[in-house]
Amino acid sequence: MNQKKTEPNPDFRPLYVQVMEIISKRIEKGEWGPGEVLPAEPKFAEELGVSQGTVRKALDNIARKKMLVRRQGRGTFVAEHSPDMSLFRFFRIVDGSGNAITPQSRLLKISRSRATTFHQRMLNLEKGSPVWKIERVRIMKRRPVINEVIILPKHLFPDLDRLDEPLPNTLYDFYQNRFKIFIHQTKETLRAVEAEPRDCKNIRVERGSPLLEIRRIAFNVSGEPIELRTSRVHTKGNAYEITLR
Repeated sequence: MNQKKTEPNPDFRPLYVQVMEIISKRIEKGEWGPGEVLPAEPKFAEELGVSQGTVRKALDNIARKKMLVRRQGRGTFVAEHSPDMSLFRFFRIVDGSGNAITPQSRLLKISRSRATTFHQRMLNLEKGSPVWKIERVRIMKRRPVINEVIILPKHLFPDLDRLDEPLPNTLYDFYQNRFKIFIHQTKETLRAVEAEPRDCKNIRVERGSPLLEIRRIAFNVSGEPIELRTSRVHTKGNAYEITLR
């Protein structure tokens, strides 16, 4: 394969897999922004020295990962994490009737910290790496329901505490538009916990009340952990809902 930019070294993987990696990395580096159209398949084929069929297979597979959108007769576009799409894909708390509710957010604090041993393990960070700590409350039907702490590697999100505008309600579209980081998938671990003093203060529950703790790690397309999020949910009148296929 004719490699002209930041392609991996030759290997024995199928050509379409190598093309997938090349295009994915170029998207991650911001060569094409959210909503922008990619070059046509023949142009990619000529540039990379592969067949148009190989390019088509690579693009189809990237689209299955939700990083691209294929539009008949219009071309291939970089996917956008819109607020609605982010909530639909990643927010799984519903009300007692099973209805999806759009939560609002109240930011408590953004602070700088050092990665704990736990943060290092979850985010593959070096000992003592600087991180951002975002503390906020999620509100549903005018009631504080979720006490949330988000840990982000500082080197991936420079000047997070110097934003011109308030931190948005949904973050994955913000990560993509501001920092060129596309969240591809998440892994969640659920457990039952008791309310601690900070939960009592932030979501107005009694100490020791049962809560659902959702620990989420968000990954980019390359499988690198980007965000560690801990959400402690007061489930009275709410539930966690997921559809398995």
